[in-house]
Parts: sequence; C-alpha cells; structure tokens
Amino acid sequence: MNYTEDQIKLKAFIEEQNELSRKKAEEAGMKLLTTTVSDPEHWAKYGVHNIEQFKHEEAASIHYDYYKELNGIRPRWMKYDKMTTAEIKYEIEQLDQQAKDQEKFEAEQKAKEEAEAKARKEANKYQPNNAFSGLKDMMR
Repeated sequence: MNYTEDQIKLKAFIEEQNELSRKKAEEAGMKLLTTTVSDPEHWAKYGVHNIEQFKHEEAASIHYDYYKELNGIRPRWMKYDKMTTAEIKYEIEQLDQQAKDQEKFEAEQKAKEEAEAKARKEANKYQPNNAFSGLKDMMR
C-alpha cells in the first residue's frame, strides 16, 4: 500500500516509541509485554493519519483508562474529540494529583487505624486481678 508522508512519519514515530519502551523495560529488568500497533492502515480506521492525531488519541486513551482505575467508572461523558491534546494532558495531571491525594489519605487512615489499635491493645492488656498484684510496687 502507498502511504502518505504523514502516515510514514506516524509509523516511524510509533516504532520509535515502542523501541524506547522496550529499552526502558529492559533497564528496569522487565520484559515489555505489549507494543503499540504501528500499521498506518490500523490507525486510519480510527481517523488517525498523522503524529498529532496519534498523540491526541493516545492521551484520550490514557485518560479514559486512568479515570476508570481511580474512580471505578469510565468517563463516557468526556468529549475528547472537542478537546485539544493539551487539555486532555491537563486532565491526566488532575488525575495524577487525585491519585497522590488518595494515596496520602489512605496512608493517614492506615496510620490512624494502627494508632487506635495500639491504644485499644494498651487499654485492654492483661492486668492481674488478685490480692497480691500490686504488692511489689507498694513495698519499694
């Protein structure tokens, strides 16, 4: 198939991104399990014909999945086609902040629960209940 110049650039861009991902995974001692499809025909089905359209589609996909991961529902109300890539990336940054806030809140809750459990254990620890239980302390 004869590709346009933009489609050839798109294919090269995606292959370059896949290679960078592979290298990062190897440096981290991991194996890359998936790569992005680089076939321009595949992307044409989604209306993606150049690098900018690909970046927009990729950002929308990341936001869509990330939102689901954090909130448990897909943001089907988002109008990605009416947003710029920069606007979508801003929304991703907001999700990053939400994730940090949730992590901080959960850590605070865990620390609070551990402190409460420790206080309960201390208040409920075994105390002998017999006539001689405090005799040693009184004789000092």
